Amino acid sequence: MPKEILAKAGFLVVTASTVPGDLSGKKNLTTAHVDITLDKVNSADYQGLMIVGGQRTFWYDETVLRLCREFHAAGKLVAAICISGAIPAQAGLLRGRECTVFPDPAAIEDIQKNGAVYVHQPVVVSGNIITADGPAAAEEFGQALVEFLSR
Repeated sequence: MPKEILAKAGFLVVTASTVPGDLSGKKNLTTAHVDITLDKVNSADYQGLMIVGGQRTFWYDETVLRLCREFHAAGKLVAAICISGAIPAQAGLLRGRECTVFPDPAAIEDIQKNGAVYVHQPVVVSGNIITADGPAAAEEFGQALVEFLSR
């Protein structure tokens, strides 16, 4: 849903992952076409980074952590939803700052281990970092992304 909300607002959404081509999500309910592999993403070419996920696929992934740091250093959007909400904290971007994540005890512990302050809210905006706790917050998350990018 966030991708559709961004597209409806006029933003071009480019999908990146570790492998090119078409991907299927959990239980094959969600599909996506990968436009570019993560190793080829240049943060200078984009307004922001949005990490989605219901799995820990990109937890502590060095390429994703590097991209988070690059986007953040440039004052660009760094956004994450569901269990991926832990990734900006893993990148060291949320020390002493509030964020949210899917309310999984291991995810909350990981956020806190990395110095972030967990807040049990659907969406948390902390400067240029926006986190959301899961699918139920997808619409609010998408609207927060549009609001940030429209400034």
